[in-house]
Amino acid sequence: MSHTRTFLPRKVLNSILFGAFLFGILMRIVYQMQLSKTPYFTQVCLDPEYYHRWALRLLKNGWLDDTVFLGNPLYPYFLAVIYRIFGTSFTVVRCIQHCMGLLTCFFVYRIGMRWFSRFVGVAACTVLLLYPVVVFYEGSLVIATLSLFLHTAGIWITAERKSRKPVWLWLLVGIVFGLAYAARGSLIITAIPLWLLVWSKDGAFRQRLGYAAIYGVGAALILFPFALHNFHVGGKWVLTTSHWGEAFYVGNNPNANGGNTQPEFVRPSPFTEHEDFRLEAERRTGRKMNLEMSSRYWFHRACIFIRSYPGKFIRLLILKTFYFFHSYERPDNINIYFLRTYQRILPFPFISYGMFMPFAVVGMILCMLRKRRVSMLLALAYILYGASIILFFVTSRYRVPSVFLSAVFAGYAFFYLIFLIVKKKNKAVLIMCGILLLAGIPLNVFGPKKWNSVIECNRLGTLYTQAKQAEQAYRWYMRAYKINPKDPLTLYNLGIVTRELQRHHESVEWFKKALINNRFPEKARYELAATYFQLNAVESAIEQLKFILSENASEERALNLLAICYASQNNYEQARNLWEKIIVLNPDYIDAPYNLGIYWLNQGKKQVARDYFFSVSRLNPDYKNLHNLLKESQ
Repeated sequence: MSHTRTFLPRKVLNSILFGAFLFGILMRIVYQMQLSKTPYFTQVCLDPEYYHRWALRLLKNGWLDDTVFLGNPLYPYFLAVIYRIFGTSFTVVRCIQHCMGLLTCFFVYRIGMRWFSRFVGVAACTVLLLYPVVVFYEGSLVIATLSLFLHTAGIWITAERKSRKPVWLWLLVGIVFGLAYAARGSLIITAIPLWLLVWSKDGAFRQRLGYAAIYGVGAALILFPFALHNFHVGGKWVLTTSHWGEAFYVGNNPNANGGNTQPEFVRPSPFTEHEDFRLEAERRTGRKMNLEMSSRYWFHRACIFIRSYPGKFIRLLILKTFYFFHSYERPDNINIYFLRTYQRILPFPFISYGMFMPFAVVGMILCMLRKRRVSMLLALAYILYGASIILFFVTSRYRVPSVFLSAVFAGYAFFYLIFLIVKKKNKAVLIMCGILLLAGIPLNVFGPKKWNSVIECNRLGTLYTQAKQAEQAYRWYMRAYKINPKDPLTLYNLGIVTRELQRHHESVEWFKKALINNRFPEKARYELAATYFQLNAVESAIEQLKFILSENASEERALNLLAICYASQNNYEQARNLWEKIIVLNPDYIDAPYNLGIYWLNQGKKQVARDYFFSVSRLNPDYKNLHNLLKESQ
């Protein structure tokens, strides 16, 4: 069954492959044209913004970070290299990622052809080219495309079987897999079957052992510098990222639902969630913790949940397994269904995950029944990676790195089905179609298909706000408000955007509403105080700021705005004391030395003012009108 020419000529297969690649290229071009008409093209939020800022920080402060890695480290370095060469351009990043996506499809074709047949390679490649979620993530600044590309590339290099591969090629395999592990830490679980895959090559025992050892050395060459960085900064050997304990708790706690649903004490943002976990761990234990200690604490809490509620844990595992194979693309950043519904992006019914997943499962079982070493090791890699996701929580972008294996196994099942049809084995055809139907119905008909349009409207409104299109932002926030008039985030965002539209009195009312039933009222109260100050209602602003400081005496923004309020009332002594207090609390809070410099400049003490302005220049030499103030203080 390794030859396909008996029922499909090579020219036909090549024509299908060419047509699929042409369609894939056109789909990516159309996607970028559609995306360019939305704020998603020029603005980023959540994880894309986090990686973007991380890359900019690397360019500004050097290639060595000053903290233990809180996220998978390879992608921000990937972005930083692109920014260094081409400038800070999201369009260039997307074009490079689209090219990587097309190369990934080519790798899948070669993997399927080398280890199965040309028909399987074409079928697998076509599945991946017609799967729009891959294109969707290629257009976003997230890890999914890079990790999928590296994982596929490593297996492709291994698949290109030659009688004698040079040593450097096996080293390259290890390096590529090491990069894949650095891009997506959970891929490390596939190291064993992939090591065995290298081990399974032809040759004497000593030669095969050498291949596997060289593979391990190549992976270590990539991973060791990241681990060494974490040891140097944090004093602990952490392979790549230190927030795994938090992620494990998100997927395994009494309120877990199988997805990336954060606990109620966590603000759902990559800029705040790690600190919120740390503060809550400190509150519960009554002792100071760093982020690495906090991560271990939350892993321990998840283990307590598993031991205390084994039945609920097992039900969660079953639910997450169902989600992993289900057609629904569970979002945690930009929502593909929202883009289709409101922006008409990728609206056509291409291949969905649930359409080819039944074929993938059947193909995997058929491969394992044939007991071919390569097929079984690939299946083991897929199962282990799936287990690593299911143990934590399931989202669409986390299962993307394994989608090429699903495509290969689906291609093999489709080939087997065609083979049975050609051989007129009708009974076997009916049995296989029945199995596919039984597997396909629950994966496509039942289960989650709803998504939170309030969250998505707010995210789009935030992107319009970042793009300085306040009217458009207001329109989307109002759409969210009509869906849920009590959502605190919507009310808060409406307060922000109406203030930008110079409708300050309306802004005050929105912020007051946002304070009701808000898990994190401090932010809304601060913005309410800022709005009162802009309305010259200074006493009302002071009242709100004092309330914030009664809950958190070291809140720097509130202290700074309170000092500005006092200065506006000519109470300069109290303002100066507050700014000096902020510097003691946080020397890097730039507004404090900046405002103190202006204070002393107005007092006629130019040398003192100049010292504060130099402190500002060390933090940010281009801050506001610092250059003019330095000249004025000479």
